[in-house]
Amino acid sequence: DLYCYGLVRSGSRAMDGSDVIHEPHEHTMHCLRDPPSCYDGWFLAYNSKRNGDPTYDIKFKFDDATYKNVKALVDSETIDGPIAYKVTVVGDHSGDGIMRNAEITRCLGENCDGVCTGSCVTPELGVGLTPSPFVIVHG
Repeated sequence: DLYCYGLVRSGSRAMDGSDVIHEPHEHTMHCLRDPPSCYDGWFLAYNSKRNGDPTYDIKFKFDDATYKNVKALVDSETIDGPIAYKVTVVGDHSGDGIMRNAEITRCLGENCDGVCTGSCVTPELGVGLTPSPFVIVHG
């Protein structure tokens, strides 16, 4: 989610304590799904391998239609903990880093290779996110 990505880019940790840039599989489904600041924006990540290290950056942000499809998928999950969550995305983009009208399905098994086919070149988004103040109190 964009909120936790912004936290980690600013030198902190995600709300669940994970590092979504270097270890996104440690980010919890609860954090993606439940806090309003987290489900307000998602993105499709890819391993850019900056400096030879696993570094997950934003490949695509989503238009409203795609966001609704992602939200339906995330809301359907019953798990709360960390998960290596891979998806297959079929949609359109015009080179501006926005995935449009995409269908999103969870990808399980050996065919989840992270390979983009078709028009895969996107601009370097250089997202500089500053997280807004947010407090959750568990009682």
